[in-house]
Amino acid sequence: MRPTPTFAVILNAWWVRPAGTSTGPNVDRYGVSADGAIGLIAAKFNVEAVYLMLASRLHMFGANIFLIIGAILLSIVAIGFLIALWTGVNILTWRRSQKRAAAKRHRERFDKTGQPYPPAARGLCSVCDAVHAKVYHLPDGTRFCPTHYAELIEARRPDEASQPGPAPIKT
Repeated sequence: MRPTPTFAVILNAWWVRPAGTSTGPNVDRYGVSADGAIGLIAAKFNVEAVYLMLASRLHMFGANIFLIIGAILLSIVAIGFLIALWTGVNILTWRRSQKRAAAKRHRERFDKTGQPYPPAARGLCSVCDAVHAKVYHLPDGTRFCPTHYAELIEARRPDEASQPGPAPIKT
């Protein structure tokens, strides 16, 4: 009974001679003598070199698997960093828009001096007799549009010259 040729034997036979070119009593369909198959492998390859080659390939696989694992871990870290960066940018823009909305809300409710505006509604201004979308109703019954109310506030503000403090330096 003949042994079934292994891949190495088939490969060795292909390198030694083409299939079907050798004839003889113990030649199989691959053109390799069953008795000399091991001899062909030993003759074609230095057995120690084959072991070194296999060990080298195993060593390279070990090095490459570490490189592959490292590349995968690096890509996971990079993706995590990009997600964190994107989230941070979104948080900053959200906080900035919150501050803008709060400042707008503060400007709508308080004047430049920090005093709250009086109740407002649509109506006629007492000074210009024009209809405005926003008219401030003062407690004494007068109504001012935003322009005339700002003038009223400016007129009520004390002059800076009458404020106590150091005298201005003349040059």
